[in-house]
Amino acid sequence: MNEQRTEHLAFIPCSISMARSLLLHADALRENAPVTIPECLPSVQAKATLPYVIESLELELEPLSWLWFVIDIEKKRLIGELILGKKQLDDKTLQFSFTFDTVDSEIAYAEDSVDWLLSFLANKQIKYVITEVGKGACMVKAMLEQRGFQCFEKGGFIQLVRKMS
Repeated sequence: MNEQRTEHLAFIPCSISMARSLLLHADALRENAPVTIPECLPSVQAKATLPYVIESLELELEPLSWLWFVIDIEKKRLIGELILGKKQLDDKTLQFSFTFDTVDSEIAYAEDSVDWLLSFLANKQIKYVITEVGKGACMVKAMLEQRGFQCFEKGGFIQLVRKMS
């Protein structure tokens, strides 16, 4: 997997060396990285996937969880992360979650990020794409519905599902 780009963003897949650096030497990575890495990233959820990403990449398997970093090209700043996860018994359904460093980044780049994701997944063997948001996430819900996601209430969350063509 190589870096992917849109006009304003770069999407960089987490490599073995990057995952190890984040786990073992996060402070040194922040100091020496060619982009600014905010303290809030990677998130706790992303840190939890790192061992699985490392193991899958070492075994040269397609990881059940992919971790991508989202970089604002102009600002040279890590602004978010994307976690993609497949269920072991259902490799045709992919769950995703985006985390951004600030609300401003989310407002500015959520649409661009989701459009990139859908384009990236178009040639994969994925039948359904799923995400969950809180009930108060009206803007995100509306944006995803515009992109063909169907909305279902599930407990205290809203689940959004899109069938890939």
